[in-house]
Amino acid sequence: MSRDFAVEIHRATEGLDESDKHDLLRDIRRDCINTMSQIALGTIHKNPEFIDYLSKATS
Repeated sequence: MSRDFAVEIHRATEGLDESDKHDLLRDIRRDCINTMSQIALGTIHKNPEFIDYLSKATS
């Protein structure tokens, strides 16, 4: 999965200038940290749509 994620990040940043790339990658890092925090806190069970998303993303 990590290779697929890296390919998608590369595609998403093609054609962006360095400042925009930096901003996008910062946002992705922030979103990943927030997601991991939600999982760690056990609040993820309140959002079944997100659980479905995670199961599809990890399969």
